[in-house]
Formats: sequence, C-alpha cells, structure tokens
Amino acid sequence: MIFKCNTGRTIGKKIWIGEIILLVHTSFHYEAVITARGTSFHVIAGKYQNGNYLCVPNMDFGCELSDFSDIFWNTERIRQHLCNPVDVESLVCGIKALCSYDKVN
Repeated sequence: MIFKCNTGRTIGKKIWIGEIILLVHTSFHYEAVITARGTSFHVIAGKYQNGNYLCVPNMDFGCELSDFSDIFWNTERIRQHLCNPVDVESLVCGIKALCSYDKVN
C-alpha cells in the first residue's frame, strides 16, 4: 500500500511517498513494515484494554497512541522517541494509512 506523508505546514509544505507492507492483520493488531525516505520501521500497532499502542522493535521503543488517525497526538507521542522530524511524520502518516486498511480491503 502506498501512502502520502507531509510536514503538515502550509508554508514550505513538503510531501513525500511512503509504502506499507502488511505482514499480519488481526482484529486486535497490525504488524507491518512502513518505509519512507530511506527509513524502514517494523511496527506492531493495535488495541489493548487502555486504548491503542505502537511498538517499533527495530527502533527500540513503544508507546501509547490515540486513535490511529489522530495526527497531532500521535506525533507528540512518537516525537519523544525519534529525533528526526521526517521519520516522525513518516511513521505517523504510515500508521494513519495502516488503520485505513480495513476500509480499503
């Protein structure tokens, strides 16, 4: 699945393309590889009793998320673990696209 990423700003806005390779999809979680601008994230994202979560084993972090489509909140959460703003935006946009998998397929 191909998805669009962007910086979210109106002035100097930059757009790039990312790709998702879905590995596992159940009613409780997704496991996928999200790739954009030369960085790959092996992600496990899903629901648990207190809400949604994200685990990125190859980057050695995990965190709680809001709704997968909540760009603002999820950006703030992921920014605590990744220094590169392009990687943060790529991952947040990829997760948002990943949650639309059920609506597309």
